[in-house]
Amino acid sequence: MKLVKRFYLLAKLSNSVEVGRMLELGFRPPSGWVEPVVTGEQKSINFPRDRMMEKHFSAVGLDRRQFFKWTMTGALAAALPVVGWGRNAPEKWPPRTEKAKAVYRRLHGPQAAITIPFRENFEVDYDALREWTEFMCEADPPILFFTYGDGEIDVLTEEEIARVNLTVLQQAKGRTLVVGATGPWWTGRMVDFVKRMEDAGLEAINLHFSHRILQEAQLFSAYERIAAETTIPLLIYDSQLPTSAILKLASFPQVAGVKSHAGLYPFYDQARETRETDFAVLGAGQMKQFLYGAQVGSP
Repeated sequence: MKLVKRFYLLAKLSNSVEVGRMLELGFRPPSGWVEPVVTGEQKSINFPRDRMMEKHFSAVGLDRRQFFKWTMTGALAAALPVVGWGRNAPEKWPPRTEKAKAVYRRLHGPQAAITIPFRENFEVDYDALREWTEFMCEADPPILFFTYGDGEIDVLTEEEIARVNLTVLQQAKGRTLVVGATGPWWTGRMVDFVKRMEDAGLEAINLHFSHRILQEAQLFSAYERIAAETTIPLLIYDSQLPTSAILKLASFPQVAGVKSHAGLYPFYDQARETRETDFAVLGAGQMKQFLYGAQVGSP
């Protein structure tokens, strides 16, 4: 009973895209299902509170047995590869570089986002950053990850980003994987910075491109140039890229994974379509990714 209620509640909290995917797969709720109300930017489904309660299952024309059967069938089917979705995964992935494979093996478990401490004069407090890194390493996290949001990269200079990367790396002393970051720059500046970080010993780097580089072909060209001039393992920063773009970038042997901000089903599309290669799909604070996946086993 509790399991059924949990699935029921999760379905109510899913967004319209996710429900749309269920319908796309051919699953239909029983007759009498009351259409959800779609509201807000995220198109979240807003069901009246009483319809989430056990005694009102019948109010939407769906008893517990029907709901459990429909949800479990749909969830298991959605977790499997689906022929005809056109994700364009290669038939055979090129082998990862040895460095990328080594990083991939460490890209598992919780990530601690590198958070930037500031002084009263708004300068980065590198002493506090060292203390934070030491505190985190004592807790033995698998990954310290420098990323756009928590790292406030949009307000940092190039020198500050470089110094944050290296301060954390030097303080961690190999106790955890440190994934550094770039700023949101154009390709030439990105290449120079990545080479500089590689020469300084950074283990992997999360690439943030300028918002002007939006097209798939532009991104592919940029990754191609970086890969031609460096060997450091690269991570894709996915800010709502289509799955086809993720797959194309994942074909570079130097790319070890993606920090994915995708919605629920696109997130699992990325995980499914890259399952045959050493490529990590890292959740980016989207709790629903784990609420869904944990029900039948996370990728």
